[in-house]
Amino acid sequence: MPKLRKILMIEDMPDQRMLIMTVFRTAGADYDFEEIPDGTAAMDWIHAHPEGGAADLILLDHRMPGYSGLEVLQELRKKDKTTPVIFMTAENSAQLTVEAMRLGITDFIIKEGAFQMLLPEVARRVLEKVDIQQR
Repeated sequence: MPKLRKILMIEDMPDQRMLIMTVFRTAGADYDFEEIPDGTAAMDWIHAHPEGGAADLILLDHRMPGYSGLEVLQELRKKDKTTPVIFMTAENSAQLTVEAMRLGITDFIIKEGAFQMLLPEVARRVLEKVDIQQR
């Protein structure tokens, strides 16, 4: 049996974390999720994994207690330049998008409507692209 790919989900709202995992399972996307509840815990996780590569994909919320998603992303990219990151935010701001792209996100999701329904397909495409690049 192949090893499950690991998704690190950095999201401060427990109901959103649960909903996102449920949507992935419902879509038939089987991943090993690790949940991080805020920016401070995300920074601790990054420092505990200095070599990077401890996750196959990171779902990163922007507005969280402790540190923002941009601050977490900036710290992550000091140590890990390759793990794909899907940045999630309720802010529909061109400035935020440009800053997140400058810091190395792979994709960007606006948290509106049923945005969670898009995540399994976006994650699949991102990981497929990574697989192709590693060949």
